[in-house]
Amino acid sequence: MKLKTYLIIAFSLSVVSIIGFSLISLLISDQKIIHFDRTIIDAVQGMETPFLTSVMKFFTFIGSAPFVIVLSLFLLLFLYAMNAFTVYGIITFLLWRHITSSLGRWALIFVSMVMILAIGISRIYLGVHYPSDIIGGYFASAFWITTAIIFFQYYQVKRYNKRQRREKNIA
Repeated sequence: MKLKTYLIIAFSLSVVSIIGFSLISLLISDQKIIHFDRTIIDAVQGMETPFLTSVMKFFTFIGSAPFVIVLSLFLLLFLYAMNAFTVYGIITFLLWRHITSSLGRWALIFVSMVMILAIGISRIYLGVHYPSDIIGGYFASAFWITTAIIFFQYYQVKRYNKRQRREKNIA
């Protein structure tokens, strides 16, 4: 599918969602949805069994605030070995595009690599991460950065080609 098609689908889903939310809000404020709620509640609670109750308690638990907070903190800590690499990698990519000299680009790469390696080594030195955590974070960050750059470049090329076709049609 084309990028334009994806954007149209995403926009359409967001419009449908906001319209649906608005309608539900109006129905709730006018208390015109009580019968609907009662019908659904009766149907769902009518399926009650001990096994289904334990399954539903599990799903309620993984959707609870304490579980979501703990999961979010875990993911934050897990991704924290990747944070510096990703930030400095993206900054390097963005700056690279604006540096025209070869020497300037090599200097940028060198400084970025020193920063990323120094941050990783400092984490090992201070005992807050294992070397394997750092290396794994480097690999995961490299994957994330290259994927982001590939999509960014793909979008830029499509935009450039579209502009070229438009200018060709005008001329």
